[in-house]
Amino acid sequence: MSDIALSRRKDDHLDIVLNRRTAPVTVAPGWECIRFEHCALPELDLTQIDLARLAAGQDLALVSSMTGGMPRAEAINRHLSETAQALGIAMCVGSQRVSLQSRNSQGLTRALRRLATDIPSLANIGAAQLREADGLDLARGAVDALEANGLIVHLNPVQEAVQPEGDRD
Repeated sequence: MSDIALSRRKDDHLDIVLNRRTAPVTVAPGWECIRFEHCALPELDLTQIDLARLAAGQDLALVSSMTGGMPRAEAINRHLSETAQALGIAMCVGSQRVSLQSRNSQGLTRALRRLATDIPSLANIGAAQLREADGLDLARGAVDALEANGLIVHLNPVQEAVQPEGDRD
């Protein structure tokens, strides 16, 4: 897929959520499908459970997988990085595929790290890209491009299946 087509697809993603006419209005969150098994004697001390911590001891709260891959994402990610820094929560960018494969950073650079110096920063790449011959290099490049603390590998098979240019392998 061309760089222009990838950027246009990312632009479409933003348009869908920012335009009231195309934004989904009645999407069920999926909780209606979840059933909990009752356990009257769970044999655990709830005071010992801390859902606000990651294994590395960092706060779990984060701005998660925000947009990437087109020019207008630069301002969005800049504002989100500043907000995450002000709140002291982690920042994760959206897929870096476009910026890495097109050699056009689209704002997904170390400049974000300069805005968010005291918080965890997470790079992002799709699992489909890891299967490519240069997948490991792309993953390393995603982390290096942001001076990130870690990498999120996203899985979105349904989205890829329904997009005209989606990765179906």
